[in-house]
Amino acid sequence: VAQRRFVGGIFSILGLVSGNQIDSYNFETLNTMTEQLADVQHTLRDARCAQGPVVDGTRCDDVDAELLHVSLTGLPETPDKARLLAIPTGLTIAKEDVDLLVQSGHDAITTSTGLRRFLDNYPPVPLPDASPRGPRRPAPPAHVAAR
Repeated sequence: VAQRRFVGGIFSILGLVSGNQIDSYNFETLNTMTEQLADVQHTLRDARCAQGPVVDGTRCDDVDAELLHVSLTGLPETPDKARLLAIPTGLTIAKEDVDLLVQSGHDAITTSTGLRRFLDNYPPVPLPDASPRGPRRPAPPAHVAAR
């Protein structure tokens, strides 16, 4: 996508929403992004179900999508938050500020209650062989000598 001159659909919207702060007043952007995400969800579900009712031990229609708004403004009130919000947007940002932004972005994702709730609703992926001994190895061909 990064190598294309023109990108449409969900990628175009992602470029817009990831570069700007989205707040609760931007209903149209959130609504459009939610619709695009629903289209992707249905496309993935249809593609999986075209393979059969069960794919890799899981129902084919087990595809879910949710738009989560994660923002640095949603972080807990700390001295770092005030510093984060004061960082100017531009092409030149101090290394310490970049490091703080990266760490804060990491923390915003890993502590997101919406993301945790979304992931917790997914059923565990079944293991190929759940026996305590692990998967069985096929016997070597008869002409192969054991060492």
